[in-house]
Amino acid sequence: QRRVHGRQPRRFELGDATHKAHARAAQRKEVVTAFRETLLEWMKQIEVVLQDTGRADTGDELGPAAELHHWKVRMTQLASLTDQLRTRQCKSVLSVLQLAKDSFLLEWKAMEARIVDATNEAKDNVKYLATLERCSEPLYKCDPVQMVGSIPGLINAIKMMHSIARYYNTSEKMTALFVKITNQMIHCCRNYVEADGPLWDQDHARAMAKLRACLALNAAYTSCYRRTKEELEANLFGKQFDFSEAAIFGHFDLFCARITKLIDVLEVIQQFGALSRSGVENIEPICQRFEQIVVNFRRKSTDDYLDARRPTFDVVYLEFKQLIAELSTELVAFINNCFLTVTNTTKALALLAQFRAVLSSDHIAQLLDEKHTAIFHNYGRDLEIIKAAYEKFKEKPALPRNMPPVAGAVAWGRQLLRQIEHPMAMFLETPAILQTKDAKRIVRTYNKVAKALVTFEARWYEKWCEHIAVAKAGLAATLLVLDRTTSRLYVNFDPAILQLFREVRCLQRMGFAIPPDCSTVCNQSAQLKRHHEALGFLVTEYYAIIDEIDPMYSALI
Repeated sequence: QRRVHGRQPRRFELGDATHKAHARAAQRKEVVTAFRETLLEWMKQIEVVLQDTGRADTGDELGPAAELHHWKVRMTQLASLTDQLRTRQCKSVLSVLQLAKDSFLLEWKAMEARIVDATNEAKDNVKYLATLERCSEPLYKCDPVQMVGSIPGLINAIKMMHSIARYYNTSEKMTALFVKITNQMIHCCRNYVEADGPLWDQDHARAMAKLRACLALNAAYTSCYRRTKEELEANLFGKQFDFSEAAIFGHFDLFCARITKLIDVLEVIQQFGALSRSGVENIEPICQRFEQIVVNFRRKSTDDYLDARRPTFDVVYLEFKQLIAELSTELVAFINNCFLTVTNTTKALALLAQFRAVLSSDHIAQLLDEKHTAIFHNYGRDLEIIKAAYEKFKEKPALPRNMPPVAGAVAWGRQLLRQIEHPMAMFLETPAILQTKDAKRIVRTYNKVAKALVTFEARWYEKWCEHIAVAKAGLAATLLVLDRTTSRLYVNFDPAILQLFREVRCLQRMGFAIPPDCSTVCNQSAQLKRHHEALGFLVTEYYAIIDEIDPMYSALI
């Protein structure tokens, strides 16, 4: 606390406070001169106190609590000054000068009025800032996510203080208060971001979520302020929020610009990291170069990257973006080369999905969209090739190995259908691709070919169902038949029965419904095969024995 003191007058005891003593002192020129000099010294010291700017330091680390502390200190300081001026010594000096009708008393009266006004101002400001203290607690105790909900109450409390406070409703003081709130929010955001260690060592997804929470806090703060400002503007006779938004939000906006750059860096790191894990062949050289870029970037950005007012990071960031742009050019060439070597539509779509899953930058996304359109057009040509193959071989399709005729034909048709169905399902996941110029023609071709293949399958199945009765008729044939050429017996087992069993087994695996009467016969397939093998063995053994008999006795048999 500053104490008021000065040179004491000669040969006069200030403790002698009687009126006569004051009157005698007022008659002595040297005493009046000494008291005047003392009063002038006091006024200089008091002027230093009164010349206080009226607001606390607006340093970046000071929040609204510093404003309340400042005014509490000032109130205590002015109260102490007032108490000193009420002492007997001070009153004696003033009484002597008053009796001497000194001209400096007019200036002293004006200063006394200023002291009273400054004291009232400090008391009034402490009263209103103390009511604001509870609303500003979340700025110190909450993280940016939790802080968003407390902003409307804080802005509303400031609005009320601005409208009814006697001294604190000036634009200068209110702007300074908002700046302190902004500074505390930024301080909270910085602590929140680095709570788990340096940003680069944290999980990238978690770190970006923290950074986006800081952006959301700034957006909520700015939005609430401007909404309150608009509400006040509706009442033309009320106090307005006519404060400098550049001063209030400028630092936070600058901080958020830095946050946006950090998010961009983390997204690039995350994207290329996912690319290295994507399993894309021959991508390793690009990923290795990217890792070296990141190492150099981290080495150069050891400066305080969260201090938006230090430009070192901006220089390193621009260099990083330039290197990433060059690497992206290589990546584009790599992607183009990958699609040149893939001719199968399904494989091309799978490769496209691999790239889309890990690459999200705008120019890469545009390139992948172009590739998607090119694949769709190639798919249209594939449809024409499959359509021509179907028309050529539909009467006599190429059968897969070890497949009976009907099931083989169905498998051939289904293979063609799979070749067109799976890519179309993947294209349908991107509706925009169906809005291209040739989309309608390609879709019409697909519908026509798909319908033809489904009809092809149904026709073969119906034809097989009609043939079941013919195959079953073989079961009613004579078991043993004499071969007129060799004059020997053989087992008369119709091969159509065995083919029927194979068809049923294959068609069941394909999901077809088997007619009940056919199922009854096929359920006995194992027994019928055993009987066929037993009869065959019996006939073979019979003729083996006959062949061993001497020809001279064979006529007797």
